Amino acid sequence: MVMTSYINSGDYDNAKNYISEILDKLNAVRSYVETGNPLLNHILNDKLEFCRQEGIDVKADIGKASFEKMKGIDFSALFSNVVDNAIECEKKEVRKEIFIHVYENKGYDVITVKNRIGESVLEKNPELKSSKPEDGKHGFGINQIKEIANSYEGMTDFYEKDGFFIVNIFIPS
Repeated sequence: MVMTSYINSGDYDNAKNYISEILDKLNAVRSYVETGNPLLNHILNDKLEFCRQEGIDVKADIGKASFEKMKGIDFSALFSNVVDNAIECEKKEVRKEIFIHVYENKGYDVITVKNRIGESVLEKNPELKSSKPEDGKHGFGINQIKEIANSYEGMTDFYEKDGFFIVNIFIPS
């Protein structure tokens, strides 16, 4: 939005400077994975670096899944939201652990994110309503995940198993 504002107002020097600052920050992020999908690489590497700083153990298994039918902005919002939700939950846990699995299965591109939980999330909050204040900036992640998946005729599944909260997202490939 900042770059668009600079460009729309004809302020190309500030747009160039802003892009340069973003690239400097991106280059400072350690690169952990190379998936063949530049957008997934960026998001995943950014999240992995944040988790490293927060002391959250992350195991990522990235298989063959292209998400070619999705717009970049939708994929970014979908993947970022599901991983951010797991990270937010893990900040409160003693044993901080997240598993990310991206793969293709039976005509679907699949994202599975599991995060350790000390107590049931679904018992306390079966509708997964946000605990964040509704100030227009936060609290719409789960709804956005569902809406994006539905817009691509995909499916979402939220459940708990063996001390983990698990999110599965299926997008037709």
